[in-house]
Amino acid sequence: MDFEKSISKQSIATVKKGLLASDLAGKTIVLDINSGCYFGLHTIASNIWNLPETPRSDQAIQNSLIAGYLIMPEQCERDMLMLLQELQGEGLVEVKDEAVV
Repeated sequence: MDFEKSISKQSIATVKKGLLASDLAGKTIVLDINSGCYFGLHTIASNIWNLPETPRSDQAIQNSLIAGYLIMPEQCERDMLMLLQELQGEGLVEVKDEAVV
């Protein structure tokens, strides 16, 4: 049974190992070398994809997007969490609780 961790603003999402990603005309193409499946991400999703290469809280990702795009924080949070849940569902990101420092 596949268990997917719930994603919240306090979660840390990181790119799963074993993936190759390449930029193609402003879009990101991701290849899972284990399954042979590939995924295409549009421009904003590509920007989100590039952020978790270094572990960041989902709140930090959201703050980065709000700074770079004209978007309301509530809409940004909904859209970002939905995308991260989709990426998690496809096995492209791993989610952990935010570490207490």
